Amino acid sequence: MPSLINILVELAPKSMIFGFVYKESTLSEQNIFHLIVRLPKEEAAFFYFQLEANEGLCFYSTLESSLKEAFRDIDIKSSPEFAPEVKRIIAKLQEKFPIEILVEENL
Repeated sequence: MPSLINILVELAPKSMIFGFVYKESTLSEQNIFHLIVRLPKEEAAFFYFQLEANEGLCFYSTLESSLKEAFRDIDIKSSPEFAPEVKRIIAKLQEKFPIEILVEENL
């Protein structure tokens, strides 16, 4: 019996699956671009808004460990094909307020 993910892969356009570019490989073979960034708590809403404005570019979540701090640590995951654009957005925002990149890796 095929899994739900296999059914969705078959039904979805070959160019796009769940916001990630699909290159005739299985989802488990694809890499994920991963960042964890730290920014001031008061800038977090604007940062989230900028990521949301670029719909489909990445997924993000706030790390719970930073919720009681004066900063927010944000976990960002994206397709490697979108990594340059994610980095460009972060670089532009770094011109407005401090953003520290804690982790940058491909999973």
